[in-house]
Amino acid sequence: NRTGDHIPDKLQNHDIAKAYFGSIRETLSRFNDGDEFNEAVADAALAIDEIIERNRIVNWTSDHDI
Repeated sequence: NRTGDHIPDKLQNHDIAKAYFGSIRETLSRFNDGDEFNEAVADAALAIDEIIERNRIVNWTSDHDI
């Protein structure tokens, strides 16, 4: 039910990273919630998305080699 308000521009074409951004920001917002904070959280969300995408294994549950 999120509207995408207050999402940094660098996340506009990264739907999964937007979800990470929301989770991270919600968890850490009690410490800070300014523009610089949101940019740092956006960078973290993009990094997490890239790491997961790079290490993703399709059908891992049925792959006996894994």
